[in-house]
Order: sequence, then structure tokens, then C-alpha cells
Amino acid sequence: MVAAGVPEASRAGAWILEQGGNAVDAAVATAFAIGVVDPINAGLGGQCYVLIHLRDGRDVAVDGSAPTPFGVVPEEIRPLKESGVLWGYKLAATPATPATLAYVLKRFGTMTLAQVLVPAIELADYGHQLKPSIVSVVDHYVDRIRESEYLARTFLKDGLSVFPPDHVYCQPALANTFRRLAANGVEDFYLGQIAGEIAADMAANGGYVKKADLALLRVTERPPVRGRYRGLEVVAFPYPGGGDALVEALEILDTFPSELLRRDSVDRLHLLLEAMRLAFPTPPSNTGTPFSGSAFVDPARAKRLAARIRFDRALAREELPAAQEQAFTDRDTTHISIVDRFGNAVSLTQTLGYGGFVATPTLGFEYNSLLDGCDYCNRESPSFPVPLRTFRTNMTPTILLCGGRPFLVLGGAGSSRIPPSIVAVVTNVVDRALPLREAVVAPRVLANRPNAAKRTTWCGTARTDPLPEEETYIEIIEPITPEQADALTLRGFSGQQRVSTRNPRYDRRSFGGVNAVMVDPVTGMLVGVGDPRRHGGAAGQTVP
Repeated sequence: MVAAGVPEASRAGAWILEQGGNAVDAAVATAFAIGVVDPINAGLGGQCYVLIHLRDGRDVAVDGSAPTPFGVVPEEIRPLKESGVLWGYKLAATPATPATLAYVLKRFGTMTLAQVLVPAIELADYGHQLKPSIVSVVDHYVDRIRESEYLARTFLKDGLSVFPPDHVYCQPALANTFRRLAANGVEDFYLGQIAGEIAADMAANGGYVKKADLALLRVTERPPVRGRYRGLEVVAFPYPGGGDALVEALEILDTFPSELLRRDSVDRLHLLLEAMRLAFPTPPSNTGTPFSGSAFVDPARAKRLAARIRFDRALAREELPAAQEQAFTDRDTTHISIVDRFGNAVSLTQTLGYGGFVATPTLGFEYNSLLDGCDYCNRESPSFPVPLRTFRTNMTPTILLCGGRPFLVLGGAGSSRIPPSIVAVVTNVVDRALPLREAVVAPRVLANRPNAAKRTTWCGTARTDPLPEEETYIEIIEPITPEQADALTLRGFSGQQRVSTRNPRYDRRSFGGVNAVMVDPVTGMLVGVGDPRRHGGAAGQTVP
């Protein structure tokens, strides 16, 4: 079973499973395919995290972070940041997604790169329909897209206006890049002719990525972060991902009776918000070596944090642990969840940041903008862009195990609302016993990352900076009511962003995009759900 951000990508993964591939083969094929059908949120120009559970019981996190190029000049980017220009060649970190996908395929897959690229090549050659959610994104960023001749020609009618939903478009340049990878291997991207084309285009447009940056890119295996929730084992992506916050939030919730999360009440919403607010990651200086470990999140700490929660009011900011200021802005993100018939599971998240809205015309993929959230003033900051440095993100591929076997595989999109949206789905399944479809679709209340009263790490932030300022996100859809949202306001959960079906133009993308696969522990039946907030979809392997 495959669940992904776009149905065509899910079907690409399911086809690989039908050809005899395992979950890793299917995940790589799906990831390449989603770079075709959802190129604003993912693709060869970004970064990728992969969490894998193997049938023999091993769990591994593969870190495909996009590092800072050697030649980056903070003084050149700082004026762009302060003026609100958060896209372009200068903001591109070294693309890591192709290397990451090729690495996991060679290490844990059974098929060749040429085999898993077949669906992506076909989609790029013969075309696919623009989904309404993607049209919405294109419409939002239309002015930026017009500035790139290649992107405008691809996504806009006559290079000017947005195509309607269901418009079919092809990407011959991207199909050709995939063919080159299939024939020459991923080495072409990092050491060969593709690397040369990337470096030449970057140099011509003021970007910092050079052939040396591409040649030095490395993919790293890390031990996952672990915890427990209601007797289930939680395995999540470690630093630089958001697994530590996710696991700690679940362990905070685990100290409260399941009944409290089962019934519809203001207290349930209150508890979900406070658990996440308390779990947002502390600064690296307070956590020791960021890549130090696979240790379980300390349940004693979770109990101490849980003891702070009181249901008469929200905790004041000074009562919360010192939260880390946001670094990367992994807004344009998508997620893939897969379980195969052998018992392997893959949870894979990839991003372009906000997206750079620039592309090398001969290659056909958009570059990331993952340097947009860095601190360009304080050289002592862990977010200052020094060569080869990578940064914390909110991407949180997650797998829950029951008796050592996959039970729930999930992850999502939504920047700092990724961990709380995953927590919401987990509690819906585990505490409320909702079927997976209802668990994913159910309205959410989400805590956004805490905002500092004054940004002391950035020299300045333009008013056009699109980082959200709201600290609480509420979908006013039954069973969550306006009265409950008002009650949360009275308790101190201010700065609310609310959406409601009463508004004919309501947009639920801000509430995440959780794509999940669940395995019935008794029957073994697989259920896949793509989040309708972003037109996700699931596809199962056809049984012979």
C-alpha cells in the first residue's frame, strides 16, 4: 500500500510493488514520480528524509539534508532576506534528493535505478493533470513563476495565466534528465554532465552551488529517535528532523488517561495544544551534540513537563521550555508512506523549502530555497550558513510498531505544524479508535512553533516574510465548534487562525498533509489514506 501527496505518484509506487519490488523500491519510484506531478513541493532540487523499518526488525533513518554551499556569502543574502526576496538562485542549498534516493535504493532496495524511474519518465513524457491543490499553489506564487522562463512555460498558459485544474501538461526536459540518470546513474548529477549544467546555470545567475559542492555531498544513516505511546513503540526521524518533538509530545499525552483524548471537549483540544507547545525543541546548546543519539526520549522529562499543564489556562510563554527559533522553512513539502507484503515499511518526506522558483531549462526541475531561513547576522548561531552546514527542520517521518511490526506509517507537510498534525492522527487512531480515513480527515487543532517576541537572531525581517505568526490553528468543523475555539481563546490560546466550511473559500492546506498507511495487527489488512487537504491519494498493489 502506498499513500502519497498526489494519486498518480501513489499509483507509480503500487506499480513497482506489482513488479516484485519492496517498499524501498516503491518509495524511491514514488518520490521520483511526485517530483513530476507535484514539482512545486518536491523534486530533484531539494532534500529528503527517509525512515525505514525492515522486516528483520532493523530501523534506520537516512538523512538527505541539503548542505550549505562552500561559496555562500551571507552579506549578499542578508539584504534579500530583509527585503522579503526569499527565492532565487542565491538561496539554493546543494540538492540532496537524487543522492538520497539512489543511496536507499542501493542499500535496501532490490531494483535498479533505471527500473524505478520508469513511472516518472512516463508521467513526464505523456503528461498528467494539474490537481486543484497544485493550481492553488501556482496561483499563489504566479508572480514568482513568471520570472522563470522555464517554469512560466511549464505551469502558465502562454507563460502568463494559471491553467485551470485538470489541465494536462508534459515535462520533456525533466523526462530527459530522468533518462540520463537511468543510463548513467546518479553520479551524472553529482560528478558528470548534469553537475556541469547545474554549476554553469548557478554561476550565470549568481547562485553558490558549484561542481565541488555537488561532488562532496554525502548521505548519512542515523539511528532513529524512539519512545512509547499506549504500549506502541514510536520510531521517528531524529535531529535534524522533528522526531524528538513528536515523541516527547506523545509521551506527555501518554501520562494522561486515554479517555481524556477520546471524548470531544475543550480539554482534549487544550491538551493537544499544550503537549506540543511543551515539546517544541530546545536550542542545540541545551541538547548537547545534536547527532548524538538513538536514546529513547526521556519519559521522566515528559512526566515533568506534563505536570505543568493546567486546564484553567494556557501556559504562559515563560513557563514553556526555551524553544528553538525556526531555521529552515520546509513549507513546500510532501510525504510518502509505504508498507509492502514482506513486512518492510518506509516513511519518506521531501521538501524544496519555499521553493526557489528557478530552474535550469535543460534539466526541468526547480531548485530549493533552503537557505531562506538562516541567520545571516550572528556568526555564532547554529543557523549561520557556514560551508557544509545543515539545519534543523520540522520534517518527521514516523512509524509506530505493534509487537515489533509496522502498525501505522505516516508523516506530513505543513512546516512547523508537521509534528502536531502527526500527533493528531496518532491520537485519533490509538485513543479514539477512528478508522484511518476518519482519523486523517478529522478536523485538527494545531500548535504552531512559538514565535519570539523579538527576533534577535535575524538583522531584520521584511513585512513580506511569509512565516505565519499565528500560534494556534483551528479547523472549525464538527466536532470542533466555534464555542470551543472561543473557550480556548478565553484560556489564553490567542493568535488563532481559524478555517470553517462556512467560508466558501476556506483553505485547509495550513493544517498539514498527513499521508498514512495502517496495518491491521489481527488480519494484516493494509489501509492507505492520502490527506484530502492537499488532494493526497493511496493505491494498493493489485492482488494476482
